[in-house]
Amino acid sequence: MKNIKSFFIFVLVLLMSCSLFKFLSTNHPPEKPFYLFPENASENIEIEDIILEWNCFDQDKDSLRYDIYFSMKMDLDSLDILTTDHSGNFYELPELDFDTFYYWKIIAFDGEFESESEIWSFKTKTYFPDWWLVQDNPDYIYSFGTDIDESQVDSHNYAFEKAIAEKKIFIQAYLENLLKKFILEANITDPLSLSMKDKLVEVVSEKDYPDFFMSRQETIISHSEEYQTYVRIHLPKKIINRKLYEKVILTQKLFEDLHYSSSFQQFIKENSEDE
Repeated sequence: MKNIKSFFIFVLVLLMSCSLFKFLSTNHPPEKPFYLFPENASENIEIEDIILEWNCFDQDKDSLRYDIYFSMKMDLDSLDILTTDHSGNFYELPELDFDTFYYWKIIAFDGEFESESEIWSFKTKTYFPDWWLVQDNPDYIYSFGTDIDESQVDSHNYAFEKAIAEKKIFIQAYLENLLKKFILEANITDPLSLSMKDKLVEVVSEKDYPDFFMSRQETIISHSEEYQTYVRIHLPKKIINRKLYEKVILTQKLFEDLHYSSSFQQFIKENSEDE
């Protein structure tokens, strides 16, 4: 009886040993890779010296190799493989385009099994020339336009047209600030005068104003061979002031109320001298 019991114990230990050996000798797939840099859905990423970084753990401590997918489209496929059989967990990218979404993923291999990451994304920073949004001459009102096109000529022309179309917004802003200064100095609170001010801004800013000038323009080309042009045009403030003067002297009530402003009196003096 004792021998039979010992035999069963021996068989049980043997079976457990075999199961443990089988478990230890079984290869397990790598865990799903996870990003380190850039952070998923991050923005304002530089276009140069960008290094993709990720990590991946393997239960068996196998040496891992990686396929890297990288594209400007979200649905990554075999055409988007940046490199295969990569040994490290980082990869330096070539120079990227400005203001562009990029998508990437990693597939890890341990020689037998593979594990695929989620698709991650980031967006590069937007490029603006140093001068583009700078209003560096107080005697002018500036307007700005930009356009991307496969044709360099069309890119320039459309950017110029947009700058012209947008100039009304900047003229309105200038008039609002100028008249606000006059109104505050004159302490005007009458609703009728204030509504006349709003109408005056609308009428003067609606003028055609053909006497504008292109101050600067710059064109850059992306890796996808698209041209992006930045245009800045300017319009002399004295032309806007003259139109405002011509209209404000016709609005008798507002004209009288504004005379309590010393700045407005100076404005009238300067523009009436041009007659």
